[in-house]
Amino acid sequence: MTNVYREKGFTLIELLVVIAIIGILASIVVVSLTTAQEAAEDSAIESEMRQLAGPAQMYYSNNNRSFDGLCTADDTHADEFQSLLAQAAGRFGDISDDDGVFDGELCRDGERGWVAVAEMSDAEEMFCSDNDGQNMRIPGDGGGEEGEGHARPANEWADGWPDSWTGDESPCQQLLE
Repeated sequence: MTNVYREKGFTLIELLVVIAIIGILASIVVVSLTTAQEAAEDSAIESEMRQLAGPAQMYYSNNNRSFDGLCTADDTHADEFQSLLAQAAGRFGDISDDDGVFDGELCRDGERGWVAVAEMSDAEEMFCSDNDGQNMRIPGDGGGEEGEGHARPANEWADGWPDSWTGDESPCQQLLE
């Protein structure tokens, strides 16, 4: 009688199959974690942007019932407003006041109102907050064709805006083309 001796262990094919399965599962987990992280960042941006109204109203009350200077003033309530905006807007890029972001790019103010925007994680959306209490996601300026409900680029915001807005629309709604 002959004894067939077989070594214990796995074949090369079995090991390669297991490694391939582990690689596929790892890539699925990484994609899920990235999506969850972006959703958390977007949620934090929305939360910070929604908090802008409090310091803005305090600034308005202390500034002779005017929002003028809110985006650039050196005042306790304006500083709080600017800090919240910098937190929200700085999540997806470095910003500093040297870049002029508070004076037109991310924030506009006037005697009668203010509007501020921050880019969301996918860069195709922005979150807008304004003095009318509007807090809304709007399509970003990198998106589609003119007139398709995308935000106007900041450099196209009209001079004197938001004091020049008309009608019943909020400043955030007026940012849409």
